[in-house]
Amino acid sequence: MSQKPAHTEKPTNQPISALAIKGSISGVLMGLANLVPGVSAGAVLLATGIFQAFLNGLAELTTFKFRRNSIILLGFLGMGWVLAVLLGAGFVKQLVVDYRWIMYSIFIGLTLGGVPLVYGPADKKSRSMWVGAAIGFLIMAALGLVQMFAGLGASGQSATWWLLVIGGVLAAGATVLPGGSGTFVLLLMGLYVPILAGVSSFKDALVARDLGSAFTVALTLAPFAIGMLVGLCSVSVALKWTLAKFPQATMGVLLGLLIGSVVALWPFQTGVRPAVGDVVKGRILTEQSLAALKPDDWPVAFFGPSVVQVLIALALIVVALVLTVLLARAEEKLGGGGV
Repeated sequence: MSQKPAHTEKPTNQPISALAIKGSISGVLMGLANLVPGVSAGAVLLATGIFQAFLNGLAELTTFKFRRNSIILLGFLGMGWVLAVLLGAGFVKQLVVDYRWIMYSIFIGLTLGGVPLVYGPADKKSRSMWVGAAIGFLIMAALGLVQMFAGLGASGQSATWWLLVIGGVLAAGATVLPGGSGTFVLLLMGLYVPILAGVSSFKDALVARDLGSAFTVALTLAPFAIGMLVGLCSVSVALKWTLAKFPQATMGVLLGLLIGSVVALWPFQTGVRPAVGDVVKGRILTEQSLAALKPDDWPVAFFGPSVVQVLIALALIVVALVLTVLLARAEEKLGGGGV
């Protein structure tokens, strides 16, 4: 029995204004999603009805095919994304640094709220779907356990150029996947806070009209941007092919990745001020360097929560989950969920 692709889209010749509005709104929502670990930018594209058009547009660009609709849609989507990231990076980063366990609880709820979006289109009777889900879960859960016991998610990790390239490739790839979170990948690799801090610094330099500083920050972020471009193009082409050829197995893997990502989002983590002699970012701290060290770069450690903190965390998880599900249903009723 043949399987039907999970997502299809009829070709349309929409006016430029409609493409611009839809692309801009989707781009802003995608940018905001990219700032929050656990929130799927790919799922946002799915909900706004341009997921397939997004994949098709990127696939066309990789083969140097330039269609008007694709260029306009991707162009306005990109501008909306950049605007949201520039305006929101500093604020979201500070919330994570100052209120880590609260934000992680919200991230867990947002992540679990995306499960119905991926689980809904899947064929529950399909063995390939369940096998894919198991594989996806084991992969993401293993990464989460590595983070918890090896400290790979610590925000004080040194961000070398090659790590930024790899992070860009993996984050962009996860961003394209409905249910995947590129920001979660950055969190796992210890790049989440450094990247947001860099984007915030770039925005501040532009506002201050300090072009020299803006150029310097842009150079440090360039490897990450290059990695993102490579990841977006390669993964979009691969995902378009797998959704067409193996839709249920692909949706199963996406579902497993989504559920498994919760493992590394254990909420009860906090930044710990290091001491003189500790190694942070590959340097042994002196009194001077310790005084200049920002909380962004403090290593992260787990702590034993109080009963009140556990109850607050559970409440935040439930609220975030319910809000995500309700939002998805509202978008579907408004006609935004179809692709």
